[in-house]
Amino acid sequence: MQPTHSDRPSITTETGLYILAAAVALLLRLINLGHAPLTEAEAREALAVWRFVQAAPGAAPLQAVSPLWFALTSFAFAMFGSSEFMARLWPALAGSALVLMPLTFRRELGRGAALAASGLLAVSPVLLAASRTADGATLAALSLWLMVAGWRRFVDRDDGRGLALTGAALGMGLADGPRFFSVVAAGLFALVVVVLARPETVRDVRDALRRLRPHAGRVLLVAVTVFVAASSAALVNRPGLAAAGQAAPVWLSGWAPSAAARPVSLVPMIFGVYEPLALVFGLVGLYVAYLAGMLRAVVARFQTALELPGAPRRDVPPERLAAARGRSVEKALGAVALGALVFALAYPARQAGDALWVALPLTLLAAMMLVEAMGGEGNEEWPTVGAQAAVLLVMLVFAYFNVAAFARGYQPNTSPYATTLLLAGGVLLLGVVVTILFSAGWSRQAAVRGATVSVGTAMLVGTLAAGLGLTQWRAADPRELWSPALTTDPIRLLMQTVRDVSNREAGNDSDLEIVVLNDPARDDRHGLLGWELRGYPNAAFVDALSPTIGAPLVIADAGVVDPTLGSAYVGQKFGVFGNWAQAPQTLAGWIDWWLFRAVSVDYARKVVWVRQDVQLLQSK
Repeated sequence: MQPTHSDRPSITTETGLYILAAAVALLLRLINLGHAPLTEAEAREALAVWRFVQAAPGAAPLQAVSPLWFALTSFAFAMFGSSEFMARLWPALAGSALVLMPLTFRRELGRGAALAASGLLAVSPVLLAASRTADGATLAALSLWLMVAGWRRFVDRDDGRGLALTGAALGMGLADGPRFFSVVAAGLFALVVVVLARPETVRDVRDALRRLRPHAGRVLLVAVTVFVAASSAALVNRPGLAAAGQAAPVWLSGWAPSAAARPVSLVPMIFGVYEPLALVFGLVGLYVAYLAGMLRAVVARFQTALELPGAPRRDVPPERLAAARGRSVEKALGAVALGALVFALAYPARQAGDALWVALPLTLLAAMMLVEAMGGEGNEEWPTVGAQAAVLLVMLVFAYFNVAAFARGYQPNTSPYATTLLLAGGVLLLGVVVTILFSAGWSRQAAVRGATVSVGTAMLVGTLAAGLGLTQWRAADPRELWSPALTTDPIRLLMQTVRDVSNREAGNDSDLEIVVLNDPARDDRHGLLGWELRGYPNAAFVDALSPTIGAPLVIADAGVVDPTLGSAYVGQKFGVFGNWAQAPQTLAGWIDWWLFRAVSVDYARKVVWVRQDVQLLQSK
């Protein structure tokens, strides 16, 4: 009997693995999404949305940095209430969708590499952190991806719906604000590098523009429609149009040098700390794409020069020529990553989220290298591969513990030479020798596979640990590199104290009379404290304290040691904001921070002053 159509599996193994990658990505981005308190920048934006939804009295604090995020989050707040989780929901969903981006380039990457890239993006620490931040970074990346996907659909199928998707994505991106201009600028930098590596790209761009020209009016109409709807929340928030119009000037102002700018080394440091797998195998991809062919050419010319006259000419095997031609994909991905890195280095107003523009192409390149190294024939060599991988993995673990001992100061003697660090370097060198011996004794392919399994496993463990540490275990730890000034967990204790006093004095959680001394440098009225106290209708922000103030609870800066108030108060300090006190000064210090996040922290503190009679449960 012939099987009917209904007897065939509706979901292939490949499709199921993509669904699994998307599910893992969604889980990692949504779990404990609201656990970490909002940073000052996030709180300012979330408070603006809350005031808009609640129609709270008073002017909005600032124009939204991302009108698209503002519009989407306003709907979330209106339907489900305001919270840290809802403020970060849409970036998390956009970041989860980006895990499926390799499907657009499945033809160029290959089925295996595209699937591997989706898996790596699902656990990428950079994409995880960007997805759990209440801003427009992942929305900007999603907009650019949809633009490319729509254009490819139009080119491949001559489908007008592809152009409609391109126009809609362009409108979304423009409504997203300055972050979209950053990703476009990173793309232009990348295009320059691609053109330098592959000059014929100029012709391809001209052909694309020539093909687009007859349809430009329709694309622009769709883009303008989506832009107006997205930036103004379907015309409900008309000031959003003005905010979207200010996106370009705001982004351009970021090119002005600033003392508050984050260091030039920010993005390279992020990859060295959080993305070891993408960094190592991405660098391998850059070598394979740009340097390996040059070295082979030099060797071939040298061999040709040594050939005796009349000797038979040795032709290059056709499969090696095909592989050399196939490196155009690796070159393009490497050029895009390098161009995005150049932008991150050049833009003074760089943010940690700018690492996202580098992480996406570099992860695709790393996935290609992983699949290529593990591919090919010779399955009978897997026992040898397993033995080599086990030996190398033990060596890597031994090297790690020695590096950790060096960072922690556990030296076997007081020699000026770092014995444990030298031991680690010696073991790594021995691992290279072992790989060469396996290559000579068995096969080059088996040696490459064994090295890939061991190094890939170690780098994957490091990547998972870094991602979970950044977004789960140490999500509110200022020792991490992602945020320059982080809101720390004591803000939860501060708010718990406020609720306890409110219950004691007012009989419920939210009717307490509160006076907050506004810090003009942080603008507490429109920042973190404004967000945390949004549910307290009797909270008032003042610019100075005076003897006329007799509220049960007063919040002030730690610099206010003995506030002049109308009664006696008792105070408690809370370290609300934290940042690095000083960067490590030695190699051991840097390694100690890299492995254990050991660095001194400065805390900016707030003091909660409670009226003494309320604290002692006395009648006033």
